[in-house]
Amino acid sequence: MGLVRFRRFRGLVSVSAILGVALAAGCSRQPPPHVGEWEAGSSVAMRFSEDGTVVHLTKDPGGYIIKRGHYKLDYSKDPIQLDVFFNDNTARFAIVRFLGENKSEMEVAYPREGEKRPAGFEKSPDVNSFIMTRKTATGNMKR
Repeated sequence: MGLVRFRRFRGLVSVSAILGVALAAGCSRQPPPHVGEWEAGSSVAMRFSEDGTVVHLTKDPGGYIIKRGHYKLDYSKDPIQLDVFFNDNTARFAIVRFLGENKSEMEVAYPREGEKRPAGFEKSPDVNSFIMTRKTATGNMKR
């Protein structure tokens, strides 16, 4: 009788282990909403990677200007704060908010040179703002 119970217990443990692995594989972690490629019209694109790196691409009459660096997003702040530190020793301190039910748009507002981080998204001569549209959740910018 003891051997039969042991075999049942061992079988139950095996089934539980298999179900646990299957559930863990099916519940993969989603990246934060900002991760991926974003575009604002045809002149600005950004790629935020999960590792904290950022690529900023601007189109001007002479071609493309590419700036690389790293970023921090603080979701605990209201509005969300974005700090971007470019490799050319420049920085931008902005605020962001996600628009739409599936967060497919992101509004970014940053101050003009020498001004403080905006407190909100109100229109002001001291604040530049634009809306970026999600292009991919992850991937490579092909420019």
